[in-house]
Amino acid sequence: MNGLEWLVEVYVDYCDKHGLEHVSACEQDGLTDKQKEWIEHYQIRWIEEEDRLSGKEKYELYGEDCHG
Repeated sequence: MNGLEWLVEVYVDYCDKHGLEHVSACEQDGLTDKQKEWIEHYQIRWIEEEDRLSGKEKYELYGEDCHG
């Protein structure tokens, strides 16, 4: 399991525990201030993990149209 896969599990667990939809973090609506803060930190962590991926891993994850 790589860091992004782990973060997906963390996010799904957070959504379940807080009654949030399973949509992209940037698509969440009606969040409390605390939830917004958590999502912001989560997105930063996601970007950090994305940056750790090798070119091959990014290609496998995003395919030919990888912009990362």
